[in-house]
Amino acid sequence: MHITIAFVSLTIATAGCGSPKMGNDSGKEPAGTAMPSKGELVQPGQAVPNIRMLDENGDRFDFDVYKGKATIVTFFGPGCPAPSVIDRRFETLQQALVQKNQWPNVRLVSVSLGPSSAPPILKEHAQKIGADRRAWDFVMGDEIEIRQWAARFGVPLPSAINDCLEGDLRTAIIDRRGNLVRTYTGTQWTPAQLLDEVR
Repeated sequence: MHITIAFVSLTIATAGCGSPKMGNDSGKEPAGTAMPSKGELVQPGQAVPNIRMLDENGDRFDFDVYKGKATIVTFFGPGCPAPSVIDRRFETLQQALVQKNQWPNVRLVSVSLGPSSAPPILKEHAQKIGADRRAWDFVMGDEIEIRQWAARFGVPLPSAINDCLEGDLRTAIIDRRGNLVRTYTGTQWTPAQLLDEVR
């Protein structure tokens, strides 16, 4: 099934799996769409749980606000040296979205999990790596709630989390209905792959 949609980061299936396209030209909800039980991993085709977030400007919003756009979600620790490998790949995605004028339909979302997260720190991180606010958001949430939400995508949930998160992170693709399409582990993806997923 192939669907053309607009653009936004998170993935759960392994990188070697098939590459389902996002969207549904029939206008009907996919038959398998369902909300995962609390604490369970979100599986491809399931609705991504909503959560209250805070952006780099200090504005609060629900994650559901991204419905209607394709969303690419990833996670980071504000204590990590910037730009990270994921930052550089997101920068490539951002440039492609702006150049092709796709940014109104696709969002890149970097979610901070570090205990020192705060809007000014998010804004500083975004400015340091040259993030374009038209296409790329930096967000955070309640420390416990956001870590539990991240765990639904397979992000490790240790008893204590350092400010610098590396290695076993996730990047997820969410379709315009708010359903998970795919989750990638670590750096097992390229900008070209993700652009193809949301094409």
